[in-house]
Amino acid sequence: MTPWLRKIGRFAGSGLAAVLVFGVFLSLSFHEVWWGRSDAAWTPSITDQDAARLMNTAWAVLGDKDDASGSVATPDDVAAVVLAAYSKDQPESFPTMVGAPAGDDLRSTVASLAGKLRSKSRSQGALPAGLSMHLVRRPSELSVDYLARNGVTYQRGLHGLMTCGDGSCVALPGPVIHARGLSYASALKRLNKGGGAKIDDIDEGGGLHRFLDEGYTSTAPDAAPARLYRASTLIHDLDANAIREACRIGGDFLARIQRSNGRWYYEYNPETDKLEKRDYNILRHAGTTYSLYQLYRKIPDPKYVQAADAGIRYLKSKISADPRDDGRLYVEDHRQAKLGGSGLALMAFVEKHHAVGTTPEDERIMEGLARHCMLSQNPDGSFESYHDAPGLSYKSRRSIYYPGEAMVGLIRYHQIHPERKDILEVVQKAADYLVGERWRMLGVEWNVPPDAWLALALEELHQVSPKPEYADYAFKIAEGMLSDQWIDVYPQRDYHGGYFPAPPAVTPAGSRSEGITAAWLVAQRIGDKERMTRLADGIKRAARYQIGCMIRPEFVHLYPNPERALGVFRHNPLRSFTRIDYNQHNISGLLVAADILEVVDSL
Repeated sequence: MTPWLRKIGRFAGSGLAAVLVFGVFLSLSFHEVWWGRSDAAWTPSITDQDAARLMNTAWAVLGDKDDASGSVATPDDVAAVVLAAYSKDQPESFPTMVGAPAGDDLRSTVASLAGKLRSKSRSQGALPAGLSMHLVRRPSELSVDYLARNGVTYQRGLHGLMTCGDGSCVALPGPVIHARGLSYASALKRLNKGGGAKIDDIDEGGGLHRFLDEGYTSTAPDAAPARLYRASTLIHDLDANAIREACRIGGDFLARIQRSNGRWYYEYNPETDKLEKRDYNILRHAGTTYSLYQLYRKIPDPKYVQAADAGIRYLKSKISADPRDDGRLYVEDHRQAKLGGSGLALMAFVEKHHAVGTTPEDERIMEGLARHCMLSQNPDGSFESYHDAPGLSYKSRRSIYYPGEAMVGLIRYHQIHPERKDILEVVQKAADYLVGERWRMLGVEWNVPPDAWLALALEELHQVSPKPEYADYAFKIAEGMLSDQWIDVYPQRDYHGGYFPAPPAVTPAGSRSEGITAAWLVAQRIGDKERMTRLADGIKRAARYQIGCMIRPEFVHLYPNPERALGVFRHNPLRSFTRIDYNQHNISGLLVAADILEVVDSL
């Protein structure tokens, strides 16, 4: 056999082996993801009324009060119950947990567990900040650690974990694992040290088990319990008022994490209660400032304008004049002047103009920023993404999103200075290039990126220059976004309404919401009712996902610092960390979504 034939044979053999390994992994994954994880979209084993009765029993026992609730029959697949209490005085401490076999009557089991909690916490002399009840369903052994560790046979938040041996188990509920920032490995470490709810007299065999966690939580006696899905709840019904309330809570979070110099703590992890101020991004600072002025215009709470004003003051410290043209102003950070930074800063100042008015200095800055954006345009309508002034680090790379950000800033500046035809001409020239040339080659359109900023710019340009090309391209952007939206066939219910890939991230959901709402406004303007309906359906699905990713009052006590964590738009359903632009994009998109859904519901 020649060397080449041997090489071909080895290559073919390696390929066949890889295909076989991949096939085995795929079959296991398919079973777990589609059928095994169908327990991720389970039907609850008890009714909402029974859940409320059980939680009321727990609160009554904790408060030394009588409970007249009747029995609740234990469903066949419930093996045990865990009850967890969250401290009001020391919320950062791990919840106090007790567990027991389910028995025949869940109400009796819960009452007994609440009595154990009361005896453990009587010295505190007060009811806890919250209670959660976890039904341990369908325990099964986790025999392949690699598959569990990599999210195939174990889903963080949906599954609890327990180690068993000698007729007892120690269990950690899934939402507790999630909200307290435990990885799979750290959860095992805690379990192996006995850190969890001990369940005596249960026969599940030895070893490590997962269980489907059917969790419920409430914050006070007689409060309706929320059914947990990971460390959150699913959103089913949503109206404009609920969306605006979510925006309010999200704005409150931004106001709380602002520093004295006007900057924000850039990142926050509610699972560990850790704030980060490193790697600050001035573009996201400008966008956050803009969103708070936008929020103030809808909900005139002084805290929003105070935070936005502080943000503007810091933003001013980052604005420089071109040494060759002192009327040309740009946002400079880390020796770079990105076009998107100047566009977003201009948007923030324009929003301030509408919210509270502007000073002569603000007017000068707006004119300088607009001048920079206009002078950054090339003869063909494209923009330079980075400025080449002396002392700056210039890049020839073209950003996908900076042109749209500059266009939105310019068209909104034109709205307060409609006499400035030169500004409108720049925006029109940019739109003609981006719509007709940017992604075309040999007469073929190769790509329509999910550019929400461009969709916003086209919608507002269409108000004064209603060219069909602008409307059509805004629709292309929105339809492309909707084609990436997760729909109800996927088993992970908290992914529904988010956008590809998996798990869907909340920031793209917020920015896409901005783009799709812009397209809806165009459709409304031209009377395209069929498109309005289709886009509104996508907007509502996205809003349910977006608010589903928010840490809300009904379950905030699960986290170590409830006061700080309230209002966080979490990164995705699996990871809870946030960054300031997560709240910014979602607030901005949801405010417009609320107005649209209010119109839709009135039709």
